[in-house]
Order: sequence, then C-alpha cells, then structure tokens
Amino acid sequence: MGDHVGGAVDPCNVFVKYLPPELNDSGLYTLFLPFGMIASAKVMVDHQTGNSLGYGFVRFASGDEAQNAIQNMNGQRIGNKTLLCKLSNTSPTTASPSNVEPSTN
Repeated sequence: MGDHVGGAVDPCNVFVKYLPPELNDSGLYTLFLPFGMIASAKVMVDHQTGNSLGYGFVRFASGDEAQNAIQNMNGQRIGNKTLLCKLSNTSPTTASPSNVEPSTN
C-alpha cells in the first residue's frame, strides 16, 4: 500500500535501548503513556530464556507524540540504566550480508 520505504525512519515508532531487565511490555507502555496515545509497546525478549534483550519499541498514534516522547525520555535514568530513544528504522539493514566483500584468494 505504498508504506514501505527502505531504510527510512518510521515517524511514529520509537526505538528504546538500555531498558532495565525487569521492565516488561506493560511497564514500557506505562513509562511512555504520558507522551501520547500508544498503539503498541514491546520489550524484545530472548525466545529461549524469556529474558529481556534490553531494548524495545513504542509505537505512537502520531509522529508528534513520538517526537515528544523522544525529547522527554532520551537520556532519562530508569533504575541503573540511561535510556537511548530515537525513531526506529522501517526495515533493518544490518542483517544483510551484501556489504561483505568477496574474498579474492
């Protein structure tokens, strides 16, 4: 439907890094609720252990709300962690092996 723009940022989706290990989805939701209407909040977890991977995503209803959350939460201390908040990329590019030069040996 025309939504896919490779490598562009998603203006409503906030990437949150350095989350405390005890913070779950509902805790992340509650933490960001003062900044606007949240469509979803997800802490990424290890599928085998269920332990937090220390980062997550908060999707807001509007880009203005996402920017407000970033401005207010980036650099905030939660427990013994300092949050890093920024807009999320729409598609991950780090998993692509295309940037590896072939060996000529």
